[in-house]
Amino acid sequence: MSYNDSSATLDLTLAPSLRAVGVVVVLHVLAIVLMLLAHPQKVVMLILLALFIASWASLRRHAAFGYGPRALRRLIAHGDGSWTVETAATSEHASLLPGSFVNAALIVIRFQLASGKIRARVLWGDELPADALRRLRARILLGSKVPESAEV
Repeated sequence: MSYNDSSATLDLTLAPSLRAVGVVVVLHVLAIVLMLLAHPQKVVMLILLALFIASWASLRRHAAFGYGPRALRRLIAHGDGSWTVETAATSEHASLLPGSFVNAALIVIRFQLASGKIRARVLWGDELPADALRRLRARILLGSKVPESAEV
């Protein structure tokens, strides 16, 4: 028998995702290998190589993976369905956006902050302990449901 208390506050401190950085590296290396196998002209190859390196450099420490001052570092899900998110410098009330995605291997959480800004965080499973990750998945899925009393 499982116990689900959606009124409890869920307080999570997120670590940066090394797994996400690894996925980004693998995808970029794969793209470079496929480009080399296509044997493009030398000028085209150098331009594409420079673009792949620039893409990797911009993604390897992206805020969506938990790096930098804009990254969401702490999530607090309150019992009333509201959220508080913290970055390195700020703490704001936020609302969970319907574009959030939950899967067994990947979670993409999107929040609209009280200031109007939108922040996202990609979770690959190495940012939280397994139990906390399961509870976050459940809270997001419960939060994405529209209560019957709110339907008109």
